[in-house]
Amino acid sequence: MSIRDNILRVREDVERIKAQKGLSRSVALCAATKTRSLEEIKEVLAGGVDMVGENRIQEAREKYPHIPEAERHFIGHLQKNKIKYIFGLFSCIQSVDSIDLLRAIDLAAVKRGREMDLFFEINVSGEESKYGYDPDKAEELFEAAHECEIARVTGLMVMLPLTEDKGLVRKKAAQAYRLYERFRSWNDGKNISIEWLSMGMSQDYPIAVEEGSNLIRVGTALFGERGA
Repeated sequence: MSIRDNILRVREDVERIKAQKGLSRSVALCAATKTRSLEEIKEVLAGGVDMVGENRIQEAREKYPHIPEAERHFIGHLQKNKIKYIFGLFSCIQSVDSIDLLRAIDLAAVKRGREMDLFFEINVSGEESKYGYDPDKAEELFEAAHECEIARVTGLMVMLPLTEDKGLVRKKAAQAYRLYERFRSWNDGKNISIEWLSMGMSQDYPIAVEEGSNLIRVGTALFGERGA
């Protein structure tokens, strides 16, 4: 199947799930572009995805200047010494996982006079191999966000457990949605304006959508297996 066909299939899956569950919300589709060629990225954009997301700064520096028309999100782990590259490449950082990183991004935004949307990455899976803030301490992130000058928190991002146990995946997705609903009440019209729950990848996006995700980050399901 072509990339365009794959996009249509994912969109149809989402609409089917919404119809079955009686859901009315829109679900944005982010194409995860790690290791993908510029040609593939242009093809997926032509196929109608809502945005693209990159995990690696170096790859983004090589590819994203060639697609200035696209909405571009950073979805990988961000080191503070790489913040300086973010502003010319991305409109949103989905993976803010510490107060130190939040403050460093805000300071960089102030220096440049550039707004930057942020998502807080929360580690609902509890897996040590995954980045993300402890969900039981997530209030700390939002309290720190109130003190920012420019940076604006517009969503939460989670990675669900990579397991065949669908019950566990669903449990963690439901936990993420509860956090999302909870912190939407913190919206202050300035630094916190929660709109997005970025949850669901190629292997688990149907469960994520069922449980409340409104933004899915999909790579393999759109592009095919890496190296194929």
